[in-house]
Amino acid sequence: MLVLSVAGIVPTICVALAGFYTIARLTEKTRAIVVATASLRNHWEGDMMHDDLRGDVYAALVANTDEERSAARLSLARNAQRFRDALARNRRLPSLDPKIRGALNDLYPSLEAYIREVEALANLAVDNRPQAVNHIASFEESFAAVDRKQEQVSDLILDLETRAERESIRTADQARAVTISFIVLASVAFGLAAWFLSRSVSRPLSAGMQSILAKSNIIAMFVGDGRGTIREANEAYLQLLGHTREELTAGKVRWKDTLAAEHLPMSADFRKQLHSEGVSAPVEVDYIHTDGHRIPALLGLAALDPAEDTAIGFVVDLSERKRIEERLRKSEQRLLALVDSLDDIVVEMDEQGTFLDIWARSDELLPRPKAELMGQNIATILGDAVAQSYLENLRAALQTGRSQEFEYSFRRSRDPETLRWVMVRFHPTRSGDAAGKTACLVISEITARKQAEEELRKAKESAEAANVAKSEFLANMSHEIRTPMNGILGTLELVLDTPLDSDQRECLSMAKTSADSLLGILSDILDLSKVEARKLELHLEEFGLRETVEGKVKLLSSRAREKNLKFTCRIDDTVPDALIGDDMRLGQIVLNLIGNAIKFTNRGQVDVEVGLESRSHGRVQLHFMVRDTGIGIAPEKQKLIFEAFAQADGSMTRRFGGTGLGLTISSHLAEMMGGRMWVESVPGQGSQFHFTAVFAAPVKNVFPIARRAAARPANNQHRKELGSLRILLAEDNPVNQRVAVRILEKLGHQVAVAGNGREALAALERQAFDIILMDVQMPEMNGLEATAAIRGQEKSSGRHIPIIAMTAGAMEGDRDKCLAAGMDDYLVKPFQTEVLLDVLEARAPRTLGRIAVTHASSSAGALAIL
Repeated sequence: MLVLSVAGIVPTICVALAGFYTIARLTEKTRAIVVATASLRNHWEGDMMHDDLRGDVYAALVANTDEERSAARLSLARNAQRFRDALARNRRLPSLDPKIRGALNDLYPSLEAYIREVEALANLAVDNRPQAVNHIASFEESFAAVDRKQEQVSDLILDLETRAERESIRTADQARAVTISFIVLASVAFGLAAWFLSRSVSRPLSAGMQSILAKSNIIAMFVGDGRGTIREANEAYLQLLGHTREELTAGKVRWKDTLAAEHLPMSADFRKQLHSEGVSAPVEVDYIHTDGHRIPALLGLAALDPAEDTAIGFVVDLSERKRIEERLRKSEQRLLALVDSLDDIVVEMDEQGTFLDIWARSDELLPRPKAELMGQNIATILGDAVAQSYLENLRAALQTGRSQEFEYSFRRSRDPETLRWVMVRFHPTRSGDAAGKTACLVISEITARKQAEEELRKAKESAEAANVAKSEFLANMSHEIRTPMNGILGTLELVLDTPLDSDQRECLSMAKTSADSLLGILSDILDLSKVEARKLELHLEEFGLRETVEGKVKLLSSRAREKNLKFTCRIDDTVPDALIGDDMRLGQIVLNLIGNAIKFTNRGQVDVEVGLESRSHGRVQLHFMVRDTGIGIAPEKQKLIFEAFAQADGSMTRRFGGTGLGLTISSHLAEMMGGRMWVESVPGQGSQFHFTAVFAAPVKNVFPIARRAAARPANNQHRKELGSLRILLAEDNPVNQRVAVRILEKLGHQVAVAGNGREALAALERQAFDIILMDVQMPEMNGLEATAAIRGQEKSSGRHIPIIAMTAGAMEGDRDKCLAAGMDDYLVKPFQTEVLLDVLEARAPRTLGRIAVTHASSSAGALAIL
C-alpha cells in the first residue's frame, strides 16, 4: 500500500509540479497576449479615431448651417479627446517588445501632430471654407502618412500576439507531454493517483483562463470549441451581443446564433487556418445582437487547445467606425455633387504642370476627355505660350504660398469664330520648400463677363461721346443765342437811354423784359445741363451777405410794387456779413425763390428772412426763408416741384409761365453749398421755402467788403474818374460791334474795331491801346489765339495790356480757358452796361484821371482810390 501510495503520490506530485509550472508559463504567455491585445485594442481604437477625425473635418467642411457646424465641432472635440485617451492608455501598459515600444514612441508625436492639424483644419473649415479646401490635399497626405505608420505598428503588435500565442500553445503541448508521461508511469502503479493528478492540472487551467477572461474587458473576448459553443466570454463580449452570464453558463450562446448567416460559411476557413497556422487573419463580420440588430466587428481567432479543439476569439466593435465611414461617404458625395453643380473646372497639378486629378461637371467643359488629360503636361494640351503663363503663376503660388490668378483668351477648334475667355486661380496645397509641391487650380470661363465688360465699355464710350456732343451742342447754341441777344439787349438799352414818349418807352421796356426772360430761360437750361453732367462748380470768394441778399431784393422790389405786395427783408443781427462762398449762386437761389413768391402771390406780402443756424470752427450755417401769401402747394405736389420741368399744376405753365427748372437748380445749388431745400405750404394760404447753406468765415475781410460796399459812381461821373480810354474791340458780329461802339463812345471812350484776332494784332502794331475787349469765337484767329500772341509779344516789351474776354460761351470751364490763355477778366454775353463799367473800372490802367495814385505805399491809400 505504501509502495502504491509512493508510486501514486510521487508521479502525482511531479505531474502537479509540471502542471503548475505549465500554468505559470501559460499565464505569463497569456498575460503577454492580454497586454498585446489591449495594446492592439488601443491602437485599433486610435486607428478608428484618426479615421473619425478625418470624417469630422469633412463634416465641418460641407456643413451648411450653424447647427451642422456646431455638431461637427462637438464631434471633433469628443473624438480628439478619445484619441488622446487611447494614446495615454497605451503609454501606461506594461513594457512590450522593445521594437514595438520604439515604434510606438516614434508614432505618438505624429498622432499628436495629426490631432492638432485636424482641430486647426476643422476650425478653418467653419471660419474660411475656401482656404480650408486649399489645405485638403496636404491634410490627406498627413492622414496617409499616419495611416502607414499605424499599419506598421499594428503588424508588429499582431506579430507579437501571434508569437505569444504560439509560445503559449508550445508550452501547453510540452506540459501535456510531460504530464502524459508521468500519468503513464503512475497508471502502472496507481490509476487513482493518475486520475487525481489529471484533475489537479485541468482545474487550474480552466480557472486561469476564466481569470484572464474576467480581467480582460478592454476588448470583447471569448473561448469557443469545435461544436460551436461559446464556453467562456468576458463582460465586454456579453454586453456587445446582449447575452447574460447565465445563458453562457447554460451553454445557450452558440457560434451560429451570434454570427450573421452570410458569414457562417467562413467557419471552415477559420478552422483550417487555426489548425495550420494557429491564428486566423482578422476579418470584418457582422454579429447579431439578441434584439436582432447587426453589429459590424473585426474578428480575430487564435488556437487555444488543439486537443480540445478550442480557440480564443477577439472582437472589436466597428459600429462607430462604420457610422463615421458612412457619414464621410455622404459628405464626399455632397462635396462631389457640389463640384458637379459648378461650371468651373477644378484641377490638381504638380510643379511641372502635370495633371494629377480633374473634377468637372462634364467632359464638354474640358479641351479633351478626362482620361486623355490625366498624367499629361499642360504644354502638350494648351501649347507653350499659354502653358508658360500657367507655369509662371503656378510656381509663384507654390513658392510664396499665396493664391495667384490670370486670364487668357483662346478659340476652340470646333468653334473658331468665338473668342472665349478663361480665368485661372491657383491655390497652393503644398508649397514652400516641401517636396512634391502641388496646387489646386480653379478654371472659370468668363466669356460672358468679358462680353458684358466690352459692351459696357462701348456703352460708356458712346455715352461719353454723346455727352461731349451734348456739351458741344449746348456751347454752340449758347453762343449762337447769346450773340444776337447781346445785340438785342444792347440796342434796347441804347434806345431806352434816349428821349422817348410814354408809348415808345412802354413798348421798348416790354421788349427788354421779354429779352431778359428769354435770357433767364437760356441760363436755366445751361445750368440744368451742368447739374446733370456734374460739371456745375462753385467759385468761392469773399463777399458781403447783406449786399448780395438786399441787392436781389431791390432788383425785384419794382415787381412787388406793381402787384401792390408788401415786400420785406430781415437779416438777423447774429448773422455775420463777411463770408466766403459763391455769392453769384447764392444770389441765384434767392432771386429764384423771391421771383416765384412774387409770381404766385396776387395779394398780401412776401417776406425774406435770414438767420444763423450754427457756427463752429470757422464755418457758418445760415437758414434762408422766403414766405408768401400766394396760392400754396398741395402736399402731394410738394416733392414734384423740385423735379426738372415740373410745376405743382400743369395748368400753371399757361397761367404763370416758366420752365419749372428754377427750383430744381436751386435745390442742387443748396446741396452743393452743404445744405438742403424744402417747402412748407398750405393750399390757398401760401408757402414757405427754406434752404440752408454753409459758408466759411474769413479771418480778415475789411478791404474786399469795403470795396464791394462802395457805391459805383453814376455814368456821368464815370467819364470824370476814368477819363477817355483807348479801347480795341475785337468782335466779328456787326450788330454787336455797333452796339458796343455806341455804348463805349457814349461813355466817352475811343474805340477801334477789329473783325478777328488777326486784325486785332495788326491794330496793335499801328497804335497803342489802354484795354482790349476780345471776343473768343472769331474767324481766322480766335480770341484765345490772339491773346496768346499778344502775351508773347509783351514778354520782350515788358508791357501788359488788360484783355477782357467777351464771349457768348457760358459753359463750365469757359472762364478757366480764358484766364489760362492770359486774359484778365471774363464777360458773358449779353451783359448789362453796369457790368461792363464795373469791369472797366477794375481793369483799366491806373494812369488816367484821378487814379494816378496806384503806387500808394499803404493799404489806406489803396482803399482811398477805390
